[in-house]
Formats: sequence, C-alpha cells, structure tokens
Amino acid sequence: MANVGVSSMKLIDSDGDALDDGAGKLNVNASSGTTIASYPQFDVDTSALQLSDEAAIDAEITNAKEIIIQCGFTNTGYIVVGDSSIVAAEGVDSMDGIRLEAGDTLTLAATTTANIYLRGSAIDQLVNVMIIS
Repeated sequence: MANVGVSSMKLIDSDGDALDDGAGKLNVNASSGTTIASYPQFDVDTSALQLSDEAAIDAEITNAKEIIIQCGFTNTGYIVVGDSSIVAAEGVDSMDGIRLEAGDTLTLAATTTANIYLRGSAIDQLVNVMIIS
C-alpha cells in the first residue's frame, strides 16, 4: 500500500541545530547550553536591596531564564520581593510585592536581576539565590 500524504518534519532548536540523532530519533542527550549559578547566602534588612547589589549577588545578570529566590529556613521574619518601592509591613494596605516566609521559594521567569528588589520585615533575614541561564 502506498504512503499517501506522508510528510517529514525536522525539529530544530533556537540555534537551528537538529534535535534528532540523524536517524529520526529525538536526541535526549543533546546539550541545552543551560548554566546554573548559585550565590553565597546573604542577608536582607529592612531597606529595599537590589538583587544585583554588591550586598546581594554582586552581579547584574541579563541573560537569565529563571531566577530562584529562597528564604533561609531559620529566618524569624519574612522578606518581600518586588520592585524598588516594595514595603515589608503587616497589613493589606501597607505591604506590596510577594511575601516569602522562612524556607519559602519563589521562581521568577525573568531575564535580568536589575529590577528585582528584596526587603525584610526585620534585619538579618537570610536569602539564597540560584540563576538558570
């Protein structure tokens, strides 16, 4: 029986490279070019701290795919994540940003660290950061 209406399709990645192994099978061992960088734990106080600041990760990353922020497990307060005007205060009308309690993790699909700020409800709130690019 003849194959009627059969066509082939070639899968390529964003660089134009083929995703198959040359025999029509998906190459699951292909290099994705993903880089994972973790940074030393740092503390956040009650003033807004830019994630790129030298007191935080000390680098402005502009090619990120994901930015992962985790609060220290021993934190006694919380941190908020947002823009430069974030407020870490109790109450619906006085707090903005995303609130993270001890041990909480936030994953952001963001490309840059330049516009991400952290602020603690108390001094010495520990934060861990990992960036996938």
